[in-house]
Amino acid sequence: PGTQGPNRFGNQTPPNSTPLVVFGLFLPIVAFVGLLAAVALPAYNEYIDNANMAKVNSHYEEGAHYIANAMRKYKTGMALGRADATLPADATAWIAALNPTDVKSPDGTPAYVAAGNETTDNGAIGVAVTGSVEAGDLSVELRRPAFVDLEATSTVIRLAQD
Repeated sequence: PGTQGPNRFGNQTPPNSTPLVVFGLFLPIVAFVGLLAAVALPAYNEYIDNANMAKVNSHYEEGAHYIANAMRKYKTGMALGRADATLPADATAWIAALNPTDVKSPDGTPAYVAAGNETTDNGAIGVAVTGSVEAGDLSVELRRPAFVDLEATSTVIRLAQD
């Protein structure tokens, strides 16, 4: 511990003050929180991006399955002579059928929008309709925009397909 009192090396060092002791104890905590934030924040952001991409892709795939099944159901109903066999006629009606519970895209906008309104920012799936049920040439196109790491893609489901 050294010699008490003044000696040839100088006066005795005064005891540490309370603020200095608090700072000395607080500094490692700040360093730990900083290190944790440096690791956790990028990991959290990556988690959010992956969850949002999964959500967008799920909307896209579920929409394609729904449309294909609706068309199969319609063709089956027509083959059985059911008068109540119907399909949505335009993009607005398909969007309403695809999203009866008001499911949202990652940014909070509707999950399905009219084609041309899908953007890389919102992850909403675009819906375009060509042809008609009456003519038998109905086609519904789903467009998934490029979103985070997902590439833009589209799929067309046709009523005339077997």
